[in-house]
Amino acid sequence: MRKGDIRMDSCLGGNDIEHSNDSMPGKSVKNRVFNGSGLIWIIAIGFALLLSNMPAFGQFTVQPMKLELAVTPGKIVKSILRIQSLDPDETHTITMSVVELSQLEDGAWNIIEPNEINDPCSPNFGFDISRLSSCSDWISLSKSSFALDPHDVVPVEVSIRVRRGIQGFFGAGILATLSPIQGVGDVSLVLRFFVPVILEIQNRPLRPNVQATDIGMEFVEGTGQYKARSMVSMDIENNGGTYSRVKPAVRIWSFSDGHWRVITTTDIPDCGIIPGAKLKLKANIRKSLPSGKYKVAGLLFVDGRRKKRIEKEMDFAGDPSIANVGSDAPLDLDPTDVTIDGLPGATRTATLKVYNASKETVNVRAALGLSNILQIATLDNVKGEDLDCTQWVKVMPEQFTLRGEGGLQTLRVVATMPKDLPMPYPSYFSLLVLHATYPDGQNAGYTTSNICVRNAEIDAQPAAAATKLIPQDLGESKYLVVAGFGNSGMVHFVPIRVKAALVMPNGINRVSTFLSGNPNLMLPSEVRDYSGILDLTYVPADVYRLAAAIEYAPGVWEDKQMSVRVSIEGDQRIVEVMGVQEELTNLVEVSW
Repeated sequence: MRKGDIRMDSCLGGNDIEHSNDSMPGKSVKNRVFNGSGLIWIIAIGFALLLSNMPAFGQFTVQPMKLELAVTPGKIVKSILRIQSLDPDETHTITMSVVELSQLEDGAWNIIEPNEINDPCSPNFGFDISRLSSCSDWISLSKSSFALDPHDVVPVEVSIRVRRGIQGFFGAGILATLSPIQGVGDVSLVLRFFVPVILEIQNRPLRPNVQATDIGMEFVEGTGQYKARSMVSMDIENNGGTYSRVKPAVRIWSFSDGHWRVITTTDIPDCGIIPGAKLKLKANIRKSLPSGKYKVAGLLFVDGRRKKRIEKEMDFAGDPSIANVGSDAPLDLDPTDVTIDGLPGATRTATLKVYNASKETVNVRAALGLSNILQIATLDNVKGEDLDCTQWVKVMPEQFTLRGEGGLQTLRVVATMPKDLPMPYPSYFSLLVLHATYPDGQNAGYTTSNICVRNAEIDAQPAAAATKLIPQDLGESKYLVVAGFGNSGMVHFVPIRVKAALVMPNGINRVSTFLSGNPNLMLPSEVRDYSGILDLTYVPADVYRLAAAIEYAPGVWEDKQMSVRVSIEGDQRIVEVMGVQEELTNLVEVSW
């Protein structure tokens, strides 16, 4: 089922409705409607927000919304879920349960409840849960049902008893469900929050086995309010034991006048893939393609490491209303992102140069809006949307034409910070999107730039947090180090360096490497993965610390460590994780 689709199947006198939405990571929506004296809607958070005018929607929250933990075998790991009432008047009954976790074709989480696999009306009917890397049997909850009083916060302890002698990824889910209440008319409502539990077993690292198996294109005719569109897709399979992050991209060539011409490059939204999953990830290339001969190349990054490219030539049945297609116009920006130092009540201006690196003339339209990252962000109880400066930032001119081969336009970015801010923050943000079209109206691509307005009255320093550290065996004594880092502060920063090292007890690096990833400006709450290869060929057998760190301000580092043992088997160096950072009693001072 595609993202955003709604499926209804009549079964035994009732209807099943399933809606999946991966725009909110880790959330899946399932609604069930039964015939009879009334209707019951089972609604997970996300879809519920669309119906917030109904009673009980948004009446409680669960934090955190995902448990992603690095654990060692044989340990008991404890965490806390906090269920908070937002209802000022009524007491509600909340039930807690553990469910199985799998993935849909579009990468969204699929919740599998125990009674569903035997229910012919369920989309999970007959699902073989034995093929899941499940940790549901390891999880126990301190409360299975409780009363949630108005404005109360109830902690629920999650205890995970990790089995011994295991490797790789294990997953499950926790549901917090509000009892059925009366909705509109004869509709009863069930609101529930789904919390994925993702465990990376830190033992002997596994080698990832994730690959792209197919690529394709399809033309989708317009219906009603939906315009006709051309879609690209990539099939991806995880035949290994790791939970990996995949980032696909597709490049398209058209064949004309006896040669291939690049038309566009489209990024497909990245997502995680669990062992055994088979995904078909799609994206709208936002360009109408006529029928003709095309070449499609798929490029896949797995945990930041580039995989072998796959290609396919095809005769494509495209949009019959289009005769020709132009290639995307590369718009180069200087600088890439814009930073303005402002004061409440004052107007400040910066400039941005836009270059046309293509041979064709394009018309450009500028638009401002809040980035997707900040739309869903929460920072120390501050919503990302509170940092939106779109309403008091202007870009001039808003429309212009760039001639081919070197056309240049200088934009003025004007920020007038309100004098009486409701709640002053150290930085505010907007996203500038430059949409390019050809003179005949065809889409020629778009380019984006972050607009960052700093409040000079507030002295705030950047802050970073390490989110994960995972070694993966590549064979021949080489290990891929995957490290995650996020911006945990209220101001942006540009990563200076990211490194990984195998460290001796005295803090001296035995071997080290730079980690590669997105080098551009990082927004508050943004999280990125970086990766690189450590060659342990000449490392003596011993106990070390594996560490990764990001330099997010000059000379200021944030790192994450784990204890590992390096042993020698034949001519190979073998790494075994002894303990993750949360289990270490002391951290080594690393000389980066």
